[in-house]
Amino acid sequence: MVDLPNVVCLTSTDGKSTLLEYVVLHVQKHCPEALDFVDELAPLRVAKTVSVRDIQEQLMQLRDGVKNIMERVLPEAYNKIPPEDDDAFCLSMEEFCANACPRANKIQEAGTRIRDELLALCEFTGDDKATFVETEFFAAICEFVELFKKQHKKLLEKQKKEQRKAAT
Repeated sequence: MVDLPNVVCLTSTDGKSTLLEYVVLHVQKHCPEALDFVDELAPLRVAKTVSVRDIQEQLMQLRDGVKNIMERVLPEAYNKIPPEDDDAFCLSMEEFCANACPRANKIQEAGTRIRDELLALCEFTGDDKATFVETEFFAAICEFVELFKKQHKKLLEKQKKEQRKAAT
């Protein structure tokens, strides 16, 4: 999939057009409603900057940090010793940990689902799971979308120019 932007380089046997030009012309002629895909893929510009692996690592650090708090600051939570009634810090941290642990687990589960879906997408597109990097994957799609938009704009300008020429 990371080779998708290279479609621009593929030329016809006579060297007068590219595969991308053909694709843009074909979509415009036979399926113009599909031209909106460039707008629908706009959120991928953000996705190309986000690494699921990095997020998962940060979530693991978060979970380890909460666990560390529970083990060091709240030993009574492990020893079942109730905190002193006036120990506001301990009570606050206990409440924080009670809320943070399930939330961190849910976020990590969501991250794992996202990673699994990305790997399924990788398999679907025929990319190698061992070398799959989602940021490169989405960057390639974004680059192709930009190239497609530019080619479509050039095609529209060419068609307008031909219409003006035909009208005179």
